[in-house]
Amino acid sequence: MLNKNKAAAFLMSLLICASASIPLYSFADNETSTSAAAEAAEEADEDIAAEEENFIESGDFSYSLTEEDTVCLQHCRIVGSEAVIPDTIDGKKVTELGPWVFGNDGKSTYSKIALPASLEYISSNNPFKVCMQLKEITIDAKSENFAAADGVLYSKDMTKLICYPSRKEGTSFKIPDTVSQLGKASIYSTALSEITFPEKLRILDDFAVGSNEALKVADLSKTEVSEVGDYGFAGCTSLEKVLLPENLYSIGGAAFYGCKKLEEIELPDKLGMIGQYAFMDTGLTKILVPDSVDTIGYCALGYQSSVSGEEVPVNGFIILGSYGSAAQTYAKDKDSEYGYANDFDFRSPEENEDIQEIENLDINNLGDYDYAVENGEAYIINCNSFDDVIEVPADITGIPVTKIYTVAFSNTSASKIIIPENVKLIKKMAFQNCTYLKEVVLPQSLETIEDNVFEGCYALEKADLGGAKTIGTNVFSGCQSLKEVTFSGDCTSFGNENEHPFIQCPALESISVSSGDGAYTSKNGVLYDHDMTKLKAYPSARDEKNFDVPQSVKEIGDYAFYNASIIEEVDLSHVEKIGVASFGGCKKLKKAKLSKDLKTVGNDAFFDCKELESLRFYDSLESMGEFACGFYYDEEADPNDENAKVEKLVSGFKIYADKDTCAYKYAKDNDIEVITDTADVFGLNIDKRLLGIGGGVIGAGLLAGILSIFFKKKKAKKAAKEHSEMIKKAAEARKAKSEGKDEEDEK
Repeated sequence: MLNKNKAAAFLMSLLICASASIPLYSFADNETSTSAAAEAAEEADEDIAAEEENFIESGDFSYSLTEEDTVCLQHCRIVGSEAVIPDTIDGKKVTELGPWVFGNDGKSTYSKIALPASLEYISSNNPFKVCMQLKEITIDAKSENFAAADGVLYSKDMTKLICYPSRKEGTSFKIPDTVSQLGKASIYSTALSEITFPEKLRILDDFAVGSNEALKVADLSKTEVSEVGDYGFAGCTSLEKVLLPENLYSIGGAAFYGCKKLEEIELPDKLGMIGQYAFMDTGLTKILVPDSVDTIGYCALGYQSSVSGEEVPVNGFIILGSYGSAAQTYAKDKDSEYGYANDFDFRSPEENEDIQEIENLDINNLGDYDYAVENGEAYIINCNSFDDVIEVPADITGIPVTKIYTVAFSNTSASKIIIPENVKLIKKMAFQNCTYLKEVVLPQSLETIEDNVFEGCYALEKADLGGAKTIGTNVFSGCQSLKEVTFSGDCTSFGNENEHPFIQCPALESISVSSGDGAYTSKNGVLYDHDMTKLKAYPSARDEKNFDVPQSVKEIGDYAFYNASIIEEVDLSHVEKIGVASFGGCKKLKKAKLSKDLKTVGNDAFFDCKELESLRFYDSLESMGEFACGFYYDEEADPNDENAKVEKLVSGFKIYADKDTCAYKYAKDNDIEVITDTADVFGLNIDKRLLGIGGGVIGAGLLAGILSIFFKKKKAKKAAKEHSEMIKKAAEARKAKSEGKDEEDEK
């Protein structure tokens, strides 16, 4: 843990640098913290003393001279409750107020301060912050730089609030609509219980609203604030509710330090940074950190001050966020320099929701099952069976089983699991990491399968998803052995629109969809949308070298044929759109016949198809994405070398296209050989000039030769087929004759 003197040193150094000795709550009254604070204060006093050697004394004031030979007032020693600052001292105009004019120890007795019209600059560290008895600030109406309204000091244009006096009467304050900036310690240590922030507010500076112990709500949701400054709301001990603006990017160090009644807060989705100690000593027991956050300072979340002054973790503190995010890193972060090591419970929001739901259930046990009963239905919480085949009971003590909870079967070693009718819901990760599971059968009563249900089931070969109408994301993540999948024709959603459910299933041979009115259908083991206008998934290990896409299909979905390991030829004669990486990684693909109506080819559409030697594109093509064709991944390239090219051209790859077409431009932009003025004649690329009238006898002879070759091939293919059928019939006749002879022998 961070020790006390380090923490106090941090706070005090920040205090001195940013706000010049604002009195704050302390960590604890102990020797080490006092020592550290005293040491820091002594250093500050030494710096001030060094500057004071050059100050000029004049009656109740000390001052220095500016470059313009005007007075910068450094100290005011007027005795009493009212201080009137003159417009001239020693015949020189008073134009500036330094940071320590009214002291640096918080012992100022002034309840009213009057400022002259000559004033041009007030230290940005706010010299009024130490005036803990101050009720009113006034300024000569002739001032061109500042204005006072109802005892509150502003810039002349009323866009910056400089100081709201600490002891000003009243418990509510509506900041003027013109204000876009709250200066340092501008509303510090007041009696306000209600503050209304204007929509134009953009800057909330360090200590701006600090130590307002009666303040209960801080609604910044409608403001334009992008950063809450260091100590912005620190010490607001009654603060219960904070609403942050959607464009907030940064929460400064110790911004909500000591807000003990703050038990929950929603961080905006664009937040990027949470400063050190930001939520220390608050009432938070958990916090959801958005993925946008990339920086979290030490002790920013989950810490409180102990009686001895150390920073200790809040017991049971939970950090919610996405796996791989800064939140997850912070949960287990270590820092040897400061001697601390975080060990917080980290969960995704979904996991937390599930855990809380289970914690609220009354869990019972019967045989191999932990279960709960709610609303007359039984929920399987955990299965402890060691059987090779697990057939879950349809009811427990006569109560129907309707729900399978998160990770319920993760401890099992079964090779087959059968879920009974009546079950309607299978929650997230229910079968996660069932490494021995080969087959699962789900019921037709099933309505919903949530995310990651079979994640990590490396041995799973066959999955029947029953009647599920909604299927979550990453259901088959890591299912490397999966061969067969069957799901309901009434299914309306499988994953999300950006997901490709079977992309991690290299052994997949068949996808089957039963009849129904849902969003999907299948034909010969290939997945389509319901109307068969879009091919959504082609099993990677489907045992066919050639595939003709049905004429109804106009679109090949993203990653549809990704890593299809067997396919060699594909006919896309009627397809108008080929999605992102649709044929990516089809290493054996040699030929793809494209449509004359093809309009779009996505990024990486034919990437890493090293056997594909050429593609013909037509004038209808409107767009081609990056690395759409002609490139492969160089496995020997160093991905850490910024100058290394991992995408390389396939040797000898050609594009056939007319000049100035989309495909022609793509080829030229990528140094791919492009051949123009050709036509596709029965799969051969023929120079158009030889096919025209001007080609004469040569053109006619060539065409005749081509046609002759084509028809010879066709005739030979037909003859081979007839010969094959003849052999087959002869074999069947011999078999029948043999069987007849056997029957006679038996008689």
